[in-house]
Amino acid sequence: MSKSHFHHDQADALASAGKLHSWPDEIELPVDPETAGRAQKVFDKVQTNRAHGDWAEGDLLEVARYARLVSDVEAVYIQLQQQGWTVMGGRNGTTPVANPLATIHSNLQATLGAIARRLNLAAGYQPAKSKDRGPQDARARTEREAREVLKGKDAPEGPRLLA
Repeated sequence: MSKSHFHHDQADALASAGKLHSWPDEIELPVDPETAGRAQKVFDKVQTNRAHGDWAEGDLLEVARYARLVSDVEAVYIQLQQQGWTVMGGRNGTTPVANPLATIHSNLQATLGAIARRLNLAAGYQPAKSKDRGPQDARARTEREAREVLKGKDAPEGPRLLA
């Protein structure tokens, strides 16, 4: 890669590093402000896995669903912690049984995993028939380095941004 091309890519990454897509209108944010805030934070954080320009609209819809689901899983988990994983049930309410929320929590976690795989968010996950993701991964890595520079952290070892 030529030196001028390298600087151009880094300049593009630096310009895009602070950009985040807004929450898509097609997906409702949770009504509860705390839950909505948690979903928005997850939505913003997940976007840093790719360069800003590499997100397709359909993928952003999936990210919004994923973020909303993460906030739902957290809410169910809080309820489980309050109620306990075992509750009293049976005919007389005297038999310890698994809290039904545990099944809901497990199902939501499985759905999160499926969405993460579709978005290639799972660590080390590579679909069998995926196209070459090398350029996309390189853009994401360059943009992550630019974000660190913007936050005041030192960029990772290797070629320095705009050096």
